[in-house]
Amino acid sequence: MTIITRFAPSPTGSMHLGNARTALFNYLYAKHVGGKMLLRIEDTDKERSTEESINSIYNDLAWLGITWDSEPVIQSERVERHKEVVSTLLETGKAYKCYCTPEELKEMRETAVRNKLPPRYNRLWRDKVAGPEEENKSYCVRIKAPDEGSYIIHDSIKGDVEINCSELDDMILLRSDGSPVYQLAVVVDDHDMGVNYIIRGDDHLTNSFRQKMIYDALGWETPKYAHLPMIMGADGKKLSKRHGSCSVEDIKNDGILSEAICNYMLRLGFSEGEEILDREDAIKIFDISKVSSSPARFDSKKLENINGVYIRKTSDKDLLDLIKPKLIEKNFNFSEYGNRVKKLMSSLKERSSNLNHLVESSLFLDDEYFLYIENDSYMYRFTPEALKFIEKNKNDMEASLSSFLDSESYWETPDPDTIKECMEDISEEFEIKMRIIGQSIRVALTFSTMSPPISDVIAALGYSSSEKRLSIVHCIAAEV
Repeated sequence: MTIITRFAPSPTGSMHLGNARTALFNYLYAKHVGGKMLLRIEDTDKERSTEESINSIYNDLAWLGITWDSEPVIQSERVERHKEVVSTLLETGKAYKCYCTPEELKEMRETAVRNKLPPRYNRLWRDKVAGPEEENKSYCVRIKAPDEGSYIIHDSIKGDVEINCSELDDMILLRSDGSPVYQLAVVVDDHDMGVNYIIRGDDHLTNSFRQKMIYDALGWETPKYAHLPMIMGADGKKLSKRHGSCSVEDIKNDGILSEAICNYMLRLGFSEGEEILDREDAIKIFDISKVSSSPARFDSKKLENINGVYIRKTSDKDLLDLIKPKLIEKNFNFSEYGNRVKKLMSSLKERSSNLNHLVESSLFLDDEYFLYIENDSYMYRFTPEALKFIEKNKNDMEASLSSFLDSESYWETPDPDTIKECMEDISEEFEIKMRIIGQSIRVALTFSTMSPPISDVIAALGYSSSEKRLSIVHCIAAEV
């Protein structure tokens, strides 16, 4: 039998990380067993569903590298089929029309609460025949829930989960306005799509029992289930915006690579194999039955670490293509200085854990980005750490930069060994620590205390730009 899974998001906003993991696990498992993964857009909530959100789902899945088989099914286009199934249930006596008014239903709930019972419908119309007075009244259609026994869900992650049928009520299948409810639409669509393995969050476990009633009433085979544990924040509570980035859009905007977030999501409940796994290796080892039943905790620092690994694995060219739009957005003159970023990329990426940091650490390569004129003098915008360094070490910095400028023969054609030799000479002559000399040169060239090796920076900037920066910052240090 071919395994067919599905991902069925509701287009009501940005895709949550939990939904993205569900999509990934459906995809990986389908590929692992040589099956298929289908996509269904559950857009029956007309008040919240938007075309923009539907497109966002497609874009997020494409960015994550998650593909599906066959054309997406749009749930709202299948309403007539849903109604057809309800008619079948009415004809076979598995469902019935309920003419209760909102006031009557409210009274039922209040009576149940007073009697310390669950606030449920009391099955008033389950065996009642409608008379002439109901002819023009609106009605909903309810399923006949089983009176006794129990239901067992054979869950691949949680094991067997049982519920007493007394806990189920005669739920509505068709609302009084003629629209099908979620529980019905899901069952009909899964059946018609041939879905036989449902992998979804364990917040749907209760739904599985309610949907099994419909499968049984129609005589359809119930799919296999695997309910994924929830993703929690560091505080042990359900992951939400209070924990920071928790949607695919947020993660992407944080500068995380798609390969990195997929690798990290795989580890939220699945621990087989190496820590870092490419897509093909993940498909080979992924088994839904080996997913943990315990909630997973989202760790942003661990995600950053994994992302750093993927950044270092990514080619310089691909990284340049990824950060180019972000640099231009920050008014970086890419046409003039983009080649500098290209030259320095291999060094820059070694120190970056996300694309945003890679962008920020590249901005100094634009000669005008940090430069401004104040009182007819050239000035640079330094990082707070760089300013503190200048103020604390201004005398040593002035001497270091002055001597380094006079020793241009050492660094005009940058080489790590000759630059180190030059710094050692300055250290011996002025009795300045090598660390101070190196940091003085770094701050002068990059306006920061953190950067790639000085020789790489000078090579990327070129002699003219390097000499200009060193000279201007030397004057600034002298005037501090």
